[in-house]
Amino acid sequence: MKVLEENKRIIRKQDKHIVDMQQRNEISQSSIVEANLEAGKKDKEKGALHLKLKELEGKRTSLNDNIRDVESKIVSYRSIYATQSQLA
Repeated sequence: MKVLEENKRIIRKQDKHIVDMQQRNEISQSSIVEANLEAGKKDKEKGALHLKLKELEGKRTSLNDNIRDVESKIVSYRSIYATQSQLA
C-alpha cells in the first residue's frame, strides 16, 4: 500500500513537471514566432535601406559629374577671359 501511494505521489509530481514543461514550451514557441516576425521586419527595413542607399549613391555620382562639368567650364572660361584680357 505504501509503495502504491509513493508511486501515485511520483506520478503527480511528474505530471506537474510535464505541465510546467508544456507551458514553457508554449512560451518558447511564442517567443520564436515573435523573433521570426521581428527578423522579417528587420530584413524588409534592411532591404529598403539598401535600395535607398543605392539611389543616393546614384545621385551622388550624378552630382559629382555635374560638379566636374562646372569646374571644367570654369577653367575654360578663365582661360578665355585671360586670353581676351591679354589681347585687349
